[in-house]
Amino acid sequence: MDDGVVKARTVVRLAWSLWLLSVLLLAAGLPLGELAGVGLRGVVESATYATVGAIVASRHPQNPIGWLFCALGVVVAFEFFGTEYSAEEQFIAPGSLAVAGWVAWAAGASTELSIPLVVSVLLLFPNGLLSPGWRVAVWLAAVAGTVSVGTTVLLAVGMSGSFPSDESEVPSGISNLGQVLEVSEGLLGVLVVASGFSVVLRQRGAVGDERQQLKWFTYAVGLVVGAAIVSVVFTGGDASFALWLTPAIPVAAGIAILKYRLYDIDVIINRTLVYGALTSILGVTYLLIVAVVSLLIGESNLTVAGATLAVAALAQPVRAHIQGFIDKRFYRRKYDAERILEAFSARLSSEVDLDAMSADLRSVVRETMEPTHISLWLRH
Repeated sequence: MDDGVVKARTVVRLAWSLWLLSVLLLAAGLPLGELAGVGLRGVVESATYATVGAIVASRHPQNPIGWLFCALGVVVAFEFFGTEYSAEEQFIAPGSLAVAGWVAWAAGASTELSIPLVVSVLLLFPNGLLSPGWRVAVWLAAVAGTVSVGTTVLLAVGMSGSFPSDESEVPSGISNLGQVLEVSEGLLGVLVVASGFSVVLRQRGAVGDERQQLKWFTYAVGLVVGAAIVSVVFTGGDASFALWLTPAIPVAAGIAILKYRLYDIDVIINRTLVYGALTSILGVTYLLIVAVVSLLIGESNLTVAGATLAVAALAQPVRAHIQGFIDKRFYRRKYDAERILEAFSARLSSEVDLDAMSADLRSVVRETMEPTHISLWLRH
């Protein structure tokens, strides 16, 4: 059998073996606790990372993004399993599960691996580093992640009274490990910001396929960040809702790498901006109407019904105004083309000179479609 075929099959098996490992860890953790809140989010996040990673890695093994997603899927799945395993032993059935302490701090240490992996994804997406100089950031992320994992393990050993060692066996200087962990985590935070900045720089200089791929990735990241901001504003600091949207990042990255041409990201971004703004405006309007009317005449079912009808009546005109504003601000070329076509349609209804109409038509096509050559054929 050809060596290339054998290598390709090995790569596929490795990718889906990592996916299977993530699934097994999730399946092992599910019966141990209540699947709600953070636990359910971890299951969704891990399954998404593992699945997208396996698909991308098996089809494009030379692209590191697929393997990084596979690793993130395993890390998040192990964190979920370790948390549920130790909680079962500690709170539900003490002493019923073996080596729960080891699993607990191993899961805590694995959590520290997720940030360097995320930094690597941001730096390498979609097809490698922006420039050789960014290798420093990759190495710093690897070193900071290793230090974070090591200090987390040592802290777990030193702070556990009887497991896996007693206080007399705590290494000297253990009290300083907390500061070391803070420094390494702070460095990782700086690297997250720097790697995000590298995505912005990459998009500004990208052309062709890479630009379209980065649009997908930026859209997903912007969706999560926007949801976090909205959650913080409306909940007083709780951004947990935004974490439910984090699986959108690997999904968008997978689409960008595999089949982004099947979908028009500009249309999706446009609709998200329009309907996101529309929902916010109508929601605030509804609350204001209910609050004002309730102060004036008191609360009643008629107040709610009236506010609902008023918001429904405002929906279409507000949507049209928002669409026009977004097209004018973010899609200027489309906005200008629509204005040109509207003006041409108005002139066409009263134009009787064939030569003038032909010149006007050429001008409109040139301004809206920007072709390299125009030929107009008229049938007499």
